[in-house]
Amino acid sequence: MPRETPLHVIQFRNLAACAEAESVVLLAMPAFYTRPRTLQDQVDFIVGRVCDQLGVEPQLLRRWGT
Repeated sequence: MPRETPLHVIQFRNLAACAEAESVVLLAMPAFYTRPRTLQDQVDFIVGRVCDQLGVEPQLLRRWGT
């Protein structure tokens, strides 16, 4: 999960190499369609997405359609 911005060409190439090696590149990007009210809401969203990707049942957010 890259966290530094702005990203430069070298980071993009490294991320592409990771993706080509079948890694999952998960960016720490908050979603505003969930209408977060606090910074904690945004942190919970990102952590919930990471947990979901790792196969850990996220308790911090609801999945689509549920």
